Amino acid sequence: MMLSSSPKYLNWTRLGVSQTLIGLVFVTLYFSPALANLFELTVVIIVATSKALRGRVRAFILSPLAKWYGLFLLVLILGAVNGILRGNSDLGEMWGWRKVLLLPLGAALFMGEEAAKRRLAIGFVVVSIAFALWSNINFLLGMDPVVTRNYAIQGMFFSVAVLFCIEFYLSANSFKVKATLASAVVLLTFSVFYLTTGRSGYLAWLVIVPAAIFLAHRYSITARIVISLCVFILGVSFFLTSSTAKNSISVGISEIKYANSQQHATRMGDRVIMWQKTLQIAPKYALVGAGLAGFSRAFDERWKPSDAVGWQGLSDPHNQYLKIAIELGIPGLLVLLLLIGRITKDSLKEVGLQRLSLCVLFAWCATSFFSAHFTTFHEGHFIWLFIGVFLCGSKIGIGFR
Repeated sequence: MMLSSSPKYLNWTRLGVSQTLIGLVFVTLYFSPALANLFELTVVIIVATSKALRGRVRAFILSPLAKWYGLFLLVLILGAVNGILRGNSDLGEMWGWRKVLLLPLGAALFMGEEAAKRRLAIGFVVVSIAFALWSNINFLLGMDPVVTRNYAIQGMFFSVAVLFCIEFYLSANSFKVKATLASAVVLLTFSVFYLTTGRSGYLAWLVIVPAAIFLAHRYSITARIVISLCVFILGVSFFLTSSTAKNSISVGISEIKYANSQQHATRMGDRVIMWQKTLQIAPKYALVGAGLAGFSRAFDERWKPSDAVGWQGLSDPHNQYLKIAIELGIPGLLVLLLLIGRITKDSLKEVGLQRLSLCVLFAWCATSFFSAHFTTFHEGHFIWLFIGVFLCGSKIGIGFR
């Protein structure tokens, strides 16, 4: 389907309105948590009051993926009970896990709605291009080029927009459309590497774009391997030509190298120390965990000085896998990985947008070694909703349409 195939009218059914609101959630995650929450709440109310949409939720519940998702939900519930009984859980942080409920919401509204998925993706690309142009204008005027919530969000979301452009490019027949999409890729890529210092954005691009080329069915397997490697090398070369990216990476490497001898707090140096201390308490919680949202108290129990004054503690070790391993134990971490594995297996059987969208999940898995991007507000909301919309199947039972 080409870009010109988007409908000439708006779908004002409850399903159509809900899909539009989900699109607005993706867009507002760029800059406004409050608006994103408002649109999410509105969608929940619409679904809850619509028999037809509740039927679509049941359709997801009956899907094969829902069994694995349900298992992960069960682990979260058991982890919450464990944390409450231990007195470890922070209820405010536990409430933050509500974002995992976006997966079935997105799936219910978009399963079997391929045209709606493409419209949402087109809208996201258009908004991303607008932000990228704004960022470049600010840069030319000597102003801050980070025009979204923060540099990490800007780089990661721009990389997702690049993925959508690649998918539309591969399916387009018009030279003008292809030229427009190629220009958009250049603009967004330039904005990621040359205008922001977000290392998560660099890593997301280096995962998403080569992986998208490899997963595309357009070329032979040999050609895809060669092109993917060339694209990866091209991405690495951006570090060598971008003073912004090169400085950000070199500073990060230096902070890691001298983490244990640093005289003041640094972003990457502090992460290394967090990881080291977290690994030391990991064996104690390997089996059943400290409880959902219990990382902070588990960390304090081992590392808080008895005479501490002004101790701030640590609620996030900036590594999603370590955090889940402490809170839910190794079994809980394995369940999450099994869910990701099942999503990957199902999506690899598909073609087009769902298959390539898998690259976004890969990128989040990669950046989550350095942050908790499945549970942070913007990135967490984005990925759980993204999985539901783009990675939960292209078919829905006829009885639930």
